[in-house]
Amino acid sequence: MKIKYINRHAILALAVVTMLSSCLKDDNVQQDFTKLSPLVEIYDGTPNFDGAPNSITAAFVSSAQPITYNVPINYAYSSPSPGVTVTIAVDEVELARYNNVKGTSRVLLPANSYSIPNNKVTIPAGAQTVQLPIIINSDKIAISGSFALPLRITDASGTAISKNFASVVLLIAVKNQWDGIYSYSGTITRNSASGPDPVLSGTFTNLKDVPLATTDANSVSLVPLWATGVGAAGIDNTTITVDPVTNLVTVKSAGNASLKNTVGAVNKYDPATKTFTLAFDWGTGSNTRVTTLTLKYVGPRP
Repeated sequence: MKIKYINRHAILALAVVTMLSSCLKDDNVQQDFTKLSPLVEIYDGTPNFDGAPNSITAAFVSSAQPITYNVPINYAYSSPSPGVTVTIAVDEVELARYNNVKGTSRVLLPANSYSIPNNKVTIPAGAQTVQLPIIINSDKIAISGSFALPLRITDASGTAISKNFASVVLLIAVKNQWDGIYSYSGTITRNSASGPDPVLSGTFTNLKDVPLATTDANSVSLVPLWATGVGAAGIDNTTITVDPVTNLVTVKSAGNASLKNTVGAVNKYDPATKTFTLAFDWGTGSNTRVTTLTLKYVGPRP
């Protein structure tokens, strides 16, 4: 059995009418939905309901090779497209609207970091979706930047354009090669004058996987944990920096200068297994904290 495309605009309308009809005294009143018109839209399943344009997070690992990113253009109707040509344009007004509603300050993606080979695509006859290819030159995008690419449907060859889903803001995120979700295992000791803390010290067991997020070209952020799985305080903005030539690692904390690699211990990254082996400590005198970690890559970070 072929499942046809469900017109979400019809669903919204049906929900509203159903709610209103419950208030009618005449139970014989019927609504005719057969006159709903087809619409063309940009839609990925995560609409905003706060007045901002809809958005898609488009994340890339920095690479010298161009990356093709596809944006879905849909024919929203219960029947397939008869063959509709859609024109797309970059619309900075939509980016300004997004920033205003969200309270962000994203800037337009630099012109040399992307290209749209053809701003016209055709939803083929008998189909419901076509992909708009965008070529991304991720190595020309600053990793620390906050960029976006706002797109709007400007023409649909006579087919109505959705009011709610006429545009989308691509939230561009460039990651380094170490960015991702990692398993977290090892040990930690929280020392004091009276000896190791019996609660916060110990072996990590049954911890959730943790994110390592890009902070610059060769560094990712890390939140060190106590044995209980709670984040260790006083070492804010801890980062792991990898030497891309030797794969040796340096661990530092912008919030605590005493945090450092443990002298004589192994601190490295193994690209073959995508695993960090870390040993670092912080604190002074009898109040030191010493941890050994193994962070193994699980998958990409959202």
